[in-house]
Amino acid sequence: MKSPASTQNRVREISILLVEDDQGDAVLLQNLLKRSKQLHVGITHAESIKQAESFLDTGSYDIVVLDLTLGDTKGLGTLQRLGSRILEIPIVVMSGIDDETVAIKAVQKGAQDYLIKGQADASTLERTLLYAVERFSHGRELRATQERFRLIVQSSADGIVIVDADGMVSFVNQAALDLFKKTDDELIGRTFAYPIVTTGHSEICIPQDGAADKTVEMRSVQLEWEGAPAVLILLRDISERIKLDKLKDEFVGNVSHELRTPLTIIRESISQISDGICGPTTDKQSRFLNKSLANIDRLRNIIDNLLDISKLEEGKLELYREPHDLLPIVNDIIDGFEPQFRKKGLTIKNVSKIDSLYAHIDREKIIQVLTNFVGNALKFTETGGVELLAEQVANDVVCTIRDTGKGIAQADFKSLFNKFEQVARQHGAGEKGTGLGLSISKGIIELHGGTVGVRSTENVGSSFFFTIPLQRTESESSEDLLRYITRFIQDHHEFTLVSIDLQQYLSSVFTLIEGVPARHIRQLSQLLEREVKKMDGQVLAAGVGIFILFPNKNQVGGLLMIRLVKQWIDRWPDLQRDHAPEINIKSVSYPFDGRTSLELVAKLQQERRTGLAKILVVDDEPDILELIQNRLEGEGFNVNTAGDAVEALEKMEDYRPDLVTLDILMPGVIGDEAGYGASLCDTLKSVEDYKDIPIVMISALRRDTKEEVRRMVERADAYFTKPFDSGELIAKIKGILKID
Repeated sequence: MKSPASTQNRVREISILLVEDDQGDAVLLQNLLKRSKQLHVGITHAESIKQAESFLDTGSYDIVVLDLTLGDTKGLGTLQRLGSRILEIPIVVMSGIDDETVAIKAVQKGAQDYLIKGQADASTLERTLLYAVERFSHGRELRATQERFRLIVQSSADGIVIVDADGMVSFVNQAALDLFKKTDDELIGRTFAYPIVTTGHSEICIPQDGAADKTVEMRSVQLEWEGAPAVLILLRDISERIKLDKLKDEFVGNVSHELRTPLTIIRESISQISDGICGPTTDKQSRFLNKSLANIDRLRNIIDNLLDISKLEEGKLELYREPHDLLPIVNDIIDGFEPQFRKKGLTIKNVSKIDSLYAHIDREKIIQVLTNFVGNALKFTETGGVELLAEQVANDVVCTIRDTGKGIAQADFKSLFNKFEQVARQHGAGEKGTGLGLSISKGIIELHGGTVGVRSTENVGSSFFFTIPLQRTESESSEDLLRYITRFIQDHHEFTLVSIDLQQYLSSVFTLIEGVPARHIRQLSQLLEREVKKMDGQVLAAGVGIFILFPNKNQVGGLLMIRLVKQWIDRWPDLQRDHAPEINIKSVSYPFDGRTSLELVAKLQQERRTGLAKILVVDDEPDILELIQNRLEGEGFNVNTAGDAVEALEKMEDYRPDLVTLDILMPGVIGDEAGYGASLCDTLKSVEDYKDIPIVMISALRRDTKEEVRRMVERADAYFTKPFDSGELIAKIKGILKID
């Protein structure tokens, strides 16, 4: 807004429509405005609302100065008569009514300001008119901008939803209504039904009545909407894109298959002729046949490289990472290349100084990278040989391939890993290639979260190396899991996802020496894989956990799967049962717990957080003990049990529960002749390490039965009388532990 100070060096011309039936007041106002040094005004005088409306219909004015008491209308009704004009022209009320309530209502009805006759001097009047004109101008621009924004939003092909800070829908455009197959009334003012991701994007599945569900990409940005914090959600229907991508993948796969099949037939036919199976060949024939075999292999590699670079560029090259020891992989590479090196009079050896080095990698992709690097070293080395070194440097696995070849000029380093770059190709016909190997290798390593590099001196040799983080980030593990789940959704109508969280178990059992937990995870993963394959399932080791996907299972099946997995884990040779926390196992089901991979993982994370809460159930009735344990485990809690107070105290030391459920009538209660559980409750509350652990009483005794019971209830956090409502018990426990 401009102020008088900003316009003091120029005179502002404005046209005023003065609506005033008192001639004396009209003359007074004109005289006041003549004194203005910043305004040059042209005044048109109307003595009634009817006359003012006529002037407004035929003329153009910058502002209206309006008296509320006229011959043909009085009070706020005067302003209401001009109500339709309020959005077209600013109105300043100048009235003899000295009433603050009237002034406020006038502004609420659209007036820019309210002046009282006889109290406004020339300076005040000048400033008021200037401010009113400028404020109205800015307001009109803002309204126009907002209207343009609404038109853009409404005409957008993408769905747009505005959600307020409370998660309620404030606005929705037509495209979003079409996506959800709902009306304004069914969405606005209601909670937005999907989790909002504030960074990056997510995919949600929107059911469609009588049609295929829509897959929608959702992005969000924080903004201010109608003066309050809100989130703008952009919804883009990617169902067709996914369908087209799938068709494209199928096309590429089919083309690849159609090329590989004849190549395989050609290669094997030539190979059988070369090996003499079809009859003897001359030396000259054998030489040409071997050249054909070499070029067929080269053509196969070109096909593989073109497919890989295409997937890398589209972000579709997937990694299937598991814990692997790199040393056997390095040795396999050396064994595979050794005949070629020996034929060329070169050596190749492993100079690593460790026996094992585990990392979470896609084994086949790392073999591809090593093959590219070693193949290049062989290609450009004429004397000496190649050394492979695998080592741990800080928190990274580092693999180095050193050769004694021709070296690379430093000027070529920058373009070395670019597509179709072939540094030093002039060195001979035997060194041809597509120029894609190093670029693909770089992409594969970067997908692993690592880097590639080179050190080289011309005529001395080169060292190509790559690094991979020793520990995978949580986001990398999640990405792998999301890809596995997405594929499973495409192939199965229903399935169960089981999560085995080993973090607490491993940190308790092992001192985390390099490689030890990874080896144990791999052993358990292989044990589970043998069993899961029998059920057409899949196993994914990710970080310090293992995920299992079982097809064709429903929610009830999920609980059965957990019990089955526990039986398999019990056969794990390295399982430590003494003084070790129980392994946390959770499950979710598709499509009952979520219709997209993101929704399933979010639900699973919630279940796993719940599972971290440990509950000790104390009751001398085995059936009651089993029922409570089963119910709590079904809700995702980590449960341990005790049949009496003595056993409960013994388990408190190792188990360290977050909450205890306690029966009152139990045998073996320490120091309690009546056989009540009061003494155990007193003991737990008197020990420093246990006094803050919540206790939930579950008993056949009513809380008002005896004085001891009433006293104990006062010390407990909750009390339930048998038979109890299990839903209420779970709700109370979650409330005490502050679990959503």
